[in-house]
Amino acid sequence: MAGRLRGAALVLGAGLTCSICGTQAATAADTVTANSLREHQRCVDQGYASEKRNGVVADARKTPTPAVDSSDIDAKDGLILQQTTPLSEPPEIAHVQRGLVQHFEGTFNNDGLESWSAIDLDRTILILVRRRIYDVRARRTHPFADPAFPAERHVGHSFARKFSSAQRTELEVVATVSINAPAIEAFICVANANWAAAAAQPPDPSDGFEDTRLLDVDSSGGITTHFRKSVNFEGPLWFLFSAMARDLPLPSW
Repeated sequence: MAGRLRGAALVLGAGLTCSICGTQAATAADTVTANSLREHQRCVDQGYASEKRNGVVADARKTPTPAVDSSDIDAKDGLILQQTTPLSEPPEIAHVQRGLVQHFEGTFNNDGLESWSAIDLDRTILILVRRRIYDVRARRTHPFADPAFPAERHVGHSFARKFSSAQRTELEVVATVSINAPAIEAFICVANANWAAAAAQPPDPSDGFEDTRLLDVDSSGGITTHFRKSVNFEGPLWFLFSAMARDLPLPSW
């Protein structure tokens, strides 16, 4: 998400206020995006991913992916968990089966920065993971301090995982917050429009690699089929995610 965050305040038709600070000012196109979002919200009587076409990939598996127990996340609130091996894909992200997952991996000046944003419909939570890597062999990475988690009472949960060796340090902050019913309905409307739309052209950022996918799953006859479709993390999807992310307990880092 580097370089793409905007400062905006928008009251959405689902009763959400979108307010997230970033590096770019809101533009006139944001007003058009807001109007488009309100149009999408007329489809609240439809099920999630009811119409799939244009660029959808299906993957059939015999064994479904197990869900993460949310109580595990609750118990880790405010902790930095030391790891004995380098960090892999965050399990909170890997277990999303229905919803949205966005992944950014920095290059050049953003080398050592990585992030995931996700909406998990099965657990009704929003997830944000920010990872930093310092490697003495990589010129563009930089040392960093441990995060300071919010001490005041807050909604949602946040914790960190850390791996350290003589030459490399990896640390990721995981923040989660529950999604209410109006927000879920609004996301389903916007996501359904993307499932049914023409395949999106992938972004080509100069400072990293980015991939955003809508996910769905269907089980029948002992076979679980996972569906995914690449979309652009902008417009109504971006506004809606920003609205739901306003209560994330992000640490100072």
